[in-house]
Amino acid sequence: MRVLRDPSAADAISHPELRMLVQQRFTQLSQEEPYDPDVYGYFIALEDGDSLDLLTGQLGFSIMTNRFDGTHFGDEGFMGMWEILEEHTSFYEFVFVLGDDGYGVLVFVPKSGGIPPGLLAMCRQYATKYPVKAQEGPSP
Repeated sequence: MRVLRDPSAADAISHPELRMLVQQRFTQLSQEEPYDPDVYGYFIALEDGDSLDLLTGQLGFSIMTNRFDGTHFGDEGFMGMWEILEEHTSFYEFVFVLGDDGYGVLVFVPKSGGIPPGLLAMCRQYATKYPVKAQEGPSP
């Protein structure tokens, strides 16, 4: 698990698509001033072999459970507590807003066999496709 609290930390991400998106998110959150994790929050990039317990420990809550009603993924009536869950080509992106001031956490989950299957199943069920811009080229 990589916990990213500084834009320069994105340079250590080996996956090019994820590295580029993390860099973009840091830029979007701090357009007019240096990035401050105490104001904006931080990012978590899961890696193969990371457990749900490890993620829960870092977040302080389980993303598999609704914190208001206690339902878990798979229970009837379950609703996730994320603001956004998007599917990218090779990973999922969660956005959790944890404070009225906009403080939050972004969690990136790779689509790989080393990630807990229940988490991947929840992502597949609830994620929306990330909008991909059409490539512009010469018109026929």
